[in-house]
Amino acid sequence: MMEVVDAKDWGEAGMAISSLGRETCRPTNPKCDECVMKKECTYTKTL
Repeated sequence: MMEVVDAKDWGEAGMAISSLGRETCRPTNPKCDECVMKKECTYTKTL
């Protein structure tokens, strides 16, 4: 990700990823149909 996200945006990108993990991509009962990353997610592709 560091290659595609500008260094000035790393903090905000990190917070967005953390929020995604807490709210959507849960270890139990993930909300894959709501996820903004579902097109890139290897887990979703295995479902």
